[in-house]
Amino acid sequence: YSFCTLLRTTKMELDMEIVKTWATSAWVTTEGIIVSYLEKVDHFNAMTEQHREIAVEGIILMLAIIVAHAAIYLFLRSAFTLDDYFSSTDNVFCIPFTLWLSYLAIHESYYCMDDLDSRWFSYTWKMKAFLWSYVIRSIFHIPYMFLCKMKNKTRLLMAFHHIISAISYFGGVYYNHMSCYGCLDGVCEISTFFLSMICFLRDFDMRDSMLHSLSGVCLFLSYIFFRLILFPYWLLMFYRDVTEHTALTWDKVGLIQRYVYPATNVILLYLSAMWMIPITKGMLKVLRGPPKEKTK
Repeated sequence: YSFCTLLRTTKMELDMEIVKTWATSAWVTTEGIIVSYLEKVDHFNAMTEQHREIAVEGIILMLAIIVAHAAIYLFLRSAFTLDDYFSSTDNVFCIPFTLWLSYLAIHESYYCMDDLDSRWFSYTWKMKAFLWSYVIRSIFHIPYMFLCKMKNKTRLLMAFHHIISAISYFGGVYYNHMSCYGCLDGVCEISTFFLSMICFLRDFDMRDSMLHSLSGVCLFLSYIFFRLILFPYWLLMFYRDVTEHTALTWDKVGLIQRYVYPATNVILLYLSAMWMIPITKGMLKVLRGPPKEKTK
């Protein structure tokens, strides 16, 4: 509501400094309210400053995701007749959310991957925003999936995917190591954007639209470049760093960074290869077009 008011008062001519100031004020105000409540808890007061910051930011992100889903759900219930409102709500949410994640991941990967020290030990606010946003959304989405209509096998695979990804990304937030590698992995969210677009269009009976066909082609291509090629590239970069600069990389990080991170990429590569089968079938279906009617 505040953002819409801002748009009306500026007649769509946005000054980004005003937007940043408004967003910062909203964040600081929310943070202050949460901290005032948490300070009454002894366990929170016993935390280090870093742990307090992580906890408060996690709570704010979780509340933002919950409120966004609730607002979208209520709007869809009041305006449309859909088969599965919970799934549709998530699909609508994921379109801007995955765009935001993709931007953060691409931006940070582009500026830090060329330098060894930056790849392993740089930690910017955009890296933190990407990693923590992904982790909190994954935590939210695991129980949320049980509200959606989907096969149990799909639900279990998605939950497994969320858990291993969230554990790895949380390591970047907690230890501030290999955050750039985490952002490089996050470039795969480009494919998630096109998948969300396809699901969104299907929810609103737009399977025959040009946008649906285009999204299917883009999903196929993005899966190849940003998953099936990206994850092996990640593993190759990791292997080269730890073999050529062991003292500057491997010896300075813990067990999670040494073993969990690469193992997660291997698992994600396997899952992506497995999911590529139905994606390819869908792509071929799009290329063939609708089935021709048989003539007598």
